[in-house]
Amino acid sequence: MAIQLIVTDLDGTFLSDFYNVSEKNIRAVRAAKEKGVIISACTTRNWAMAKGIVRWGELNGAAACCNGASYMRVKDGFVLDRHCLPQDSIEALVKISLEYGGKVALYSHEQTLMEPNTAPKHYTWIREEWNKHPLPQRIPVTKCESIEEMVILGQEDTELIEVFSRDGNPMPEEWKQSVLALGQFYIAEPNRGCYHVTFGKASKLNAAKTLAKNLGLDAAQVMCLGDAYSDSEMIQWAGIGVAMGNAEEGIKPLADFVSKKNNEDGFAYALEKFVL
Repeated sequence: MAIQLIVTDLDGTFLSDFYNVSEKNIRAVRAAKEKGVIISACTTRNWAMAKGIVRWGELNGAAACCNGASYMRVKDGFVLDRHCLPQDSIEALVKISLEYGGKVALYSHEQTLMEPNTAPKHYTWIREEWNKHPLPQRIPVTKCESIEEMVILGQEDTELIEVFSRDGNPMPEEWKQSVLALGQFYIAEPNRGCYHVTFGKASKLNAAKTLAKNLGLDAAQVMCLGDAYSDSEMIQWAGIGVAMGNAEEGIKPLADFVSKKNNEDGFAYALEKFVL
């Protein structure tokens, strides 16, 4: 059955390591659209971080942001669906994560909130250096003066909490159980000590299923591409699941096809093989 929907991760998949969208990938997107194929992003990024990329890449399908906590119409940023974390859970989720040695950032719809002493180190770098990058690549990061300020600013519209372990090793199992005890939350498969907490039904698998269902398609008509453990479920579900050549080694055996690396236009290479 012909592929009618392509669902792609962004970082490490559609994007190069330098956050660029290659001309070859853009040409592949254009060729797929000419065949009537829809191309959607399914990303951990919030809309503020994703919108420049999906428009630069000329993707024509809805964007699933924050691992499926929100769905956006790319051309005008219209919110198709959105599920924020409960307001009364944000403070507790942040507190528990810090108590177990985590570094924390909050993803709201239009910004990423961080407090320098407790945020993953790369957010400090992003805030200091990102304005030097071209506009589509920029990530809006709001520096908070305290954890309390970060929680207050993030209470109403946090879609995802990013938690990094301090040493790159897994967070303690007790942390996970404490988070799940607070309510119906989903913790995505960790990638090198990085965890993402969303409301219970937000996952890349559910996002891929939702994007397909909204188009009246089944799994056999969908190709999913990714590189991280959080992509593994949608890669296994899709009619054609593609792991990038740079993917985590545990992902590759789960895929139908291992493409070239993201820095070698692996996205375009997979489309040329199965779609174009």
